[in-house]
Amino acid sequence: MAWAYHILDVRDFSRGLGVVEIAIALLIAAGPVWPKLSIVGSLAGIGMFLTTLSFVITTPGVWQAGYGFPALAASPSQFLVKDVVLLGAAIWTLADSLRYVAEGIFERQKIHPSKRPTEVPLDETGVEFNEEKSDRIVRMFATKLT
Repeated sequence: MAWAYHILDVRDFSRGLGVVEIAIALLIAAGPVWPKLSIVGSLAGIGMFLTTLSFVITTPGVWQAGYGFPALAASPSQFLVKDVVLLGAAIWTLADSLRYVAEGIFERQKIHPSKRPTEVPLDETGVEFNEEKSDRIVRMFATKLT
């Protein structure tokens, strides 16, 4: 990452990195509404956390002298370890969003009721009610809560 300091000073680089991190977080948070945006955010998050975790290997002073591997020094390595959890969360949100897109849960088509066959049940919003998808969604959330 030293190359970035040839282009920007420390303050500008930190500000830009902060903007990128907030944008990634917003993309991931959009998952329940727009899972395709969450896929982009999750992939960006995975890349960001892998980059940060690479600092554990490449930064001098990460391993505590005299104790060997895997004794981490208090600073900076223990600060970087949080990214292991965040990497796992980004992988999880990626898997969830990919599953939602693959199952088409959020791809419900809105067709005007006058153009639908009368035997297709509609929910209160005028969207086709699919009992099988509805049951699958309920089971999915029930398994996550238990």
